[in-house]
Amino acid sequence: MYAVAVSLVVVATSAVVFGVASVRSRNQPGRISDEAVQFAVSAPGIMTAALVSAGVLASVAFAVARLETREVRARLRLGRTRASVAGLIAAIAGLVGLSLACGAVDDLLGWGGRGTMGAIAHALDRLSPGGFAMAVATIAIAPGAAEETFFRGLIQTGLGARLGRWPSILVTAFGFALMHFDLAQGLVAFVAGVFLGWVSERLGGIRASIAAHACNNAAFVALASFGAAANGAGRGGDLAVIATGLIAWTCATALLRSNLALRSERRSAIE
Repeated sequence: MYAVAVSLVVVATSAVVFGVASVRSRNQPGRISDEAVQFAVSAPGIMTAALVSAGVLASVAFAVARLETREVRARLRLGRTRASVAGLIAAIAGLVGLSLACGAVDDLLGWGGRGTMGAIAHALDRLSPGGFAMAVATIAIAPGAAEETFFRGLIQTGLGARLGRWPSILVTAFGFALMHFDLAQGLVAFVAGVFLGWVSERLGGIRASIAAHACNNAAFVALASFGAAANGAGRGGDLAVIATGLIAWTCATALLRSNLALRSERRSAIE
């Protein structure tokens, strides 16, 4: 299932990129590869690829779930969760803090500004208001919903029935990281995936993890739009970001572990 979904993502995004490149080449076959590269690393190309990838993953998740059961919403854990407002905010703050800390570590290791994340950050630099809105929709909201539905909803839930809670979280996070096809981005994705997997288990569904994922991606789009994601903050700034991010993640995790993260009726049932 995972291999099929990733293969479909690669085929679909490649088809779109080369389709656009073919049109742009104006019947000059020798220009297609150059046009494909230029489009793939441009803001429109990145947004298009992200939207296509999200569409494929969401389609696979719903199709597989529908084949397994008529209760698709329950199978994908898309129903109402146990999360309180505080729990939802903690999930978002925890992931954003963790991602910022990991990104700063990448900068300290000299990985910042390179690879997939560097290309995306440079492409999104100085977006217009309309471009920013499109980037949030295609890079933050759509992938946040689709990837969580596929990974935490479909894959992790299925593995959990066979492997148990933590093995399913770790295996799903590894698959999530692998799909990013980039070492630096993949390591961040693995750490984020473990946190999101735990959040979905703790709160009894993926709505909070979808919100956290989408908000985290939106934060990256915002930083990239202002040039911060591509340029880094310097050694001192990176250390400050790491400290701040880890403090935010620690506080958020502590809140999520408490009953404050759960709706009042759930707390009453526990007590």
